[in-house]
Amino acid sequence: MPAPVFEAERVTRRFRGVPAVDEVSLRVTAGESVCLLGPNGAGKTTLLRLAASLARPSSGALRYRGVPARDAFPAARGWIGFASHHSLLYPELTVRENLEFHRRLHAADSDLEDVLARHGLAAVADTPTRWLSRGTAQRVTLARALLHRPDLLLLDEPFSGLDAAAGERLFDRVREARERGAALIAATHDVDRGLALADRFVVLRRGRVIHEGPAGDRDTARRVYRQASLGGAERRGS
Repeated sequence: MPAPVFEAERVTRRFRGVPAVDEVSLRVTAGESVCLLGPNGAGKTTLLRLAASLARPSSGALRYRGVPARDAFPAARGWIGFASHHSLLYPELTVRENLEFHRRLHAADSDLEDVLARHGLAAVADTPTRWLSRGTAQRVTLARALLHRPDLLLLDEPFSGLDAAAGERLFDRVREARERGAALIAATHDVDRGLALADRFVVLRRGRVIHEGPAGDRDTARRVYRQASLGGAERRGS
């Protein structure tokens, strides 16, 4: 069996002694997509930040392509595409300039005009990103995350601010990334669209995995997500 693109083994991240992620284990292989579900404060964003190397685990192990994190970086930064819930765009730069900066940072050979067109951004290419709507800024963030063709794509609330057309465009771009072998982890409150994007789902509550299952089992995913959001009893399944 090939090494997973990303693996977390009993990873814990504490803030002031309180675990935001609590002994979570997760592995994602090439072309596979995992949807993270859970209420606010469940640990979804913290887990994505750990996977993106923007935070370090308090305990446990992270591996990229089978290589421990301590040995994988800094090279592994070029393997990861991260679209945060906060755009983290440079506000005074235009859409084109933000993407060009990212392209040069990763020495990517992507055709910038093609990227703009495929993400529906050609009309705003020369607009400073501080003037963009929430949905348009989200599209720029997603375009940036995909621009250097990462092996591991991490999306935090990817549907936030996207209308139906932009959501379909996101599905198309993610499907293309997976077809070339990229692994995906997406955290969302939009259960139905998240499951449509994924092969399997993982529900978190208070930093712990309480249920895992195939994305096709939507009734169970909705029920466990609802229980977690209402503070129901924790349970673990597969």
